[in-house]
Amino acid sequence: MANGRAFARGGVAAVALALLAGTGLGACDGDETEATPTASAGGAGGVGGSGGVGGVVAPSRGDPADFPTACLATCIEACARLDTCGGASSSLYPLDQTECLDRCAMAVNGPVWDDVSGHFRCCVSQDDCSLVQHCGGWLDHPAVEGSCDQLCTCFFSAAIAELGAGKVAPPGYRFAGDVVVVDVGGRELPPLHGVRAARTGRYAEVRLAEEAAPDALDRVAEHGTLLPTFRDGAGRLAAAVGKVVLAVPSATVRAAAAGIVARHGGDEPRDLRIAAGVALASFADPWEALAAVIELRAAGIDAELDMLRSLERRYTPNDPLFGDQWHLRNTGQLESVASVDARVSEAWDVTQGDAAVVIAINDDGVDLGHTDFQGKLAPELNYPADWQTQMTQGTFAGHGTSVAGVAAAKADDAAGGAGVCPGCTILPHMLAPVTLTGSFQATDTEVADGFAAQVDAGAWVINNSWGLSLGDPAYVDATLPLPALPQVLAAAFSYAETAGRGGLGTVILYAAGNHNQELDYYATYATNVAVAAVGDNGLKAYYSAFGPQVDVAAPSNGAIAGITTSAAGGGYTDEFGGTSSATPFVAGVFGLVFSAAPGLTAAEARALVASTATPIDPVFGAWQAGHSVYYGSGMVNAWLAVELASGACVDAASCPAPSDDCGPSCGTGTACAPCRTGADCAPGYGCQALPSLGMLTCVAPEGGGCPGGTAAVNGYCLPTPQTCGLCGGTEACNGRDDDCNGAVDEGGVCPGAPRCFADGAGCAAGEVCAGSSCVQACLTDPDCGQGSQCKVVKDQFGGSDPAVLGCVADQASQCQLGCTVVASSVDDVALASFVDCMQDGAVACNAVMGCLQYLPVTF
Repeated sequence: MANGRAFARGGVAAVALALLAGTGLGACDGDETEATPTASAGGAGGVGGSGGVGGVVAPSRGDPADFPTACLATCIEACARLDTCGGASSSLYPLDQTECLDRCAMAVNGPVWDDVSGHFRCCVSQDDCSLVQHCGGWLDHPAVEGSCDQLCTCFFSAAIAELGAGKVAPPGYRFAGDVVVVDVGGRELPPLHGVRAARTGRYAEVRLAEEAAPDALDRVAEHGTLLPTFRDGAGRLAAAVGKVVLAVPSATVRAAAAGIVARHGGDEPRDLRIAAGVALASFADPWEALAAVIELRAAGIDAELDMLRSLERRYTPNDPLFGDQWHLRNTGQLESVASVDARVSEAWDVTQGDAAVVIAINDDGVDLGHTDFQGKLAPELNYPADWQTQMTQGTFAGHGTSVAGVAAAKADDAAGGAGVCPGCTILPHMLAPVTLTGSFQATDTEVADGFAAQVDAGAWVINNSWGLSLGDPAYVDATLPLPALPQVLAAAFSYAETAGRGGLGTVILYAAGNHNQELDYYATYATNVAVAAVGDNGLKAYYSAFGPQVDVAAPSNGAIAGITTSAAGGGYTDEFGGTSSATPFVAGVFGLVFSAAPGLTAAEARALVASTATPIDPVFGAWQAGHSVYYGSGMVNAWLAVELASGACVDAASCPAPSDDCGPSCGTGTACAPCRTGADCAPGYGCQALPSLGMLTCVAPEGGGCPGGTAAVNGYCLPTPQTCGLCGGTEACNGRDDDCNGAVDEGGVCPGAPRCFADGAGCAAGEVCAGSSCVQACLTDPDCGQGSQCKVVKDQFGGSDPAVLGCVADQASQCQLGCTVVASSVDDVALASFVDCMQDGAVACNAVMGCLQYLPVTF
């Protein structure tokens, strides 16, 4: 999005208020590109669209037989041609120039394919722009999304998927291909390369990262029992623990059952006192229990596995995308660092929100027809009559819908995902019309009037994921002093504080900003809550603005995974982020707090949310007197806030979240030991997110010096991958030095710029770290080539050195993007065959490899 600055025209101050959407290297508090709805296979140009079903693809992107043979030679030329012909705005397959260049570059040079960019380059070489504008479909076809998601899940979790090969899951279940539950007897698994383990009491949920060794599960099995692990029809996790419940109404049936149980190594069934004729058989091997159930049922004996269910400890909605919402409950999914979340799913055991609590979304509008918001919307404010038409044109609700989804999307409706406060009511308010540059333009009075209208309409909380455009997060711009806060806005903020909720006050939240430097005057106003962002690796998101006025932080993108939430047009996106996403997260937490204690004043609620936040990142967080310029009081903790608000606890120390209760192991963790909070670690140690290890681990205080195998950083001794036994893996694109050779993401493993984080080995020779991406080092603009500039770069925490300059580049993603590019590059027949073979993402993992015959890949 274009950077906007304040300007005067005709005596009226007009401020370009950038939409705050995404990861972007731009002037927003969220993704630079707005959230894009997840296209269904039945959409225009997709399998099942106008071209029919069952292997037929709508031909709207053109037929290669009709393309010219003399084609544009480079991605730069091809993407420029697509952009000229309206490929970003008028296409069935919209693709802006930056994304086009990323995808085309990947098509030219992928890890397991040769140049597959030919169809795209030849498509855009046509003379007719009305044909060219749809050529983005050769780089990004929506019909392959579900298939590619399943392919990547299976490809990187093949060892887990193989556990269920040749076995039969119980009725209503399927084997989980991405996770296995391990009975570790309440012990922590030691650090294992490429293994992500989330402790759940006696059990651990284990996932394998891309870089996991072939024998990783064998290594896990040395420390616990791998349980048959399933997902039910709603995606909920369940595991068989080695016990079978039997219906034995007669001695004859009991004898037959006992014989089958014995053949599978089970104990003599014992009667359960809760009901006559019901017995329980125990097995040393839980996989034999699974086999026994199959044989028992075949013999006409009613038998079922005794299942461990993920719903037993905490509330989990049945929304199918909830598993991707790491910000609500982080078990290490999507390559994230397990436990980096705000304990929201546990707070839901206390309250899921009250409909009387109204969260206003002050943004570019909310899609009123979206499934996630049905039955939970207050009458909209300031909406244009043609809002639906504007939404189809991409100028309405593209950002606010995702913001509203993070805050308060419905739960337990078997659709999409869930918001932080799913029971709260949403009040949609359009701040101002959106310009063609993606920004708002509004006078200060218009903005103030909007606040008053929302307060008068009954808002308890007002979310603002927007602000002044203040620069790029990855490189240093010339800075101008911020103007003073206009008094009309100060008056509006005061009105919310004194008149909202009948005098109790309305809480106003502002996104800190995505510029990796100082906050603007909206966020720094005394009674407004300024929200910073934390990536799924547990550290400050590289873009997140900072300063002494930051109040709290919340999960968002900026490391590995984005935020999964609602998108305009009835769809969903997994790429939302920025402080645009962190802010409605905190708005949802306030909604839960008010639901638990509706009599709190705005000031009391702000104090409670701040006092219950969890201090994180003791090494890099620059903590002073309980406050960090990057995190404020810390990561919001929904469980603690709700428990204290409801009166269930008198102080935070006596009320840890169930997942944080370390029991007898509290205070024992030392270097390399996994942790969730500082309570897990030995006295003096801190619980630190270390992206170089891919985990939260206990780190020792420096004291008189650090032992070998650790590095002294800001008063702590940080262990290396070698020290923690995490070396020896294949280098993967994850910001870590997997093979421990001193270089991160080397060897071309990243399709775009390799990532770099504060604790890692840094970038390769000739590169520098810009935000969190390794980019080419430079001295002057010509060093960077066409379309790039040489500028002083910022690090993840906003620091800069005038002597460190780089060519700033966008990040690129991994398997999903590569699969989409390759699958989109093939002709319609092959694309349809691939989607059909993958059953649009529903195919079992053991059949995935056979579907690759339709793609131009080699292994």
